[in-house]
Amino acid sequence: MQSIQTLRLRFFYPSSACIYPGCNQKDPNNPVCSEDSAYPAAPDSEYGWEKLFSERLYLAFARNYGIEVHIARLHNISGPEGTWQGGREKAPATIGRKVAETTAGGTIDICGDGKQTRSFLYVDERVEGVRRLMESDFSCPVNIGSEKMVTINELAEMTMNNEERSCFCITLPAHSACAGVTQTIA
Repeated sequence: MQSIQTLRLRFFYPSSACIYPGCNQKDPNNPVCSEDSAYPAAPDSEYGWEKLFSERLYLAFARNYGIEVHIARLHNISGPEGTWQGGREKAPATIGRKVAETTAGGTIDICGDGKQTRSFLYVDERVEGVRRLMESDFSCPVNIGSEKMVTINELAEMTMNNEERSCFCITLPAHSACAGVTQTIA
């Protein structure tokens, strides 16, 4: 520990907006991603718990050993060279791939009712946000994302309009292979 303090190293921890409670995301018109809503802690997944626990660990090291720590709660990042298949891709890549692979008039599957919202961030904006955070004196976790919320249905519609392709979206119950309601998005 002494060598880290002597070197005056700065640490960056890429956290996630997944640390916020799932109940904060229920209203697509009013998602809550403010620091006062992070506690009492109730992330909606193990991933959110892992990120929140790691934030607390880094903040404890900063407090106990005087280490400079910067934490960014990153929102959905997209851009070139991102994963677009295999199950680990983000929503823009998933929807884009599904639309590209579907013939006009075909269908794409959307998990849930499509009303769930996301905040998207282009990779260059993420890099700039992290650079500014690392050059600052700010020591609390900070959100790096867009204030504009987009529903998955809106994302699908934008993608289809961009590709000049009309498809049908079939909404599936979240985490289920059972088909739900069919919606036309042209």
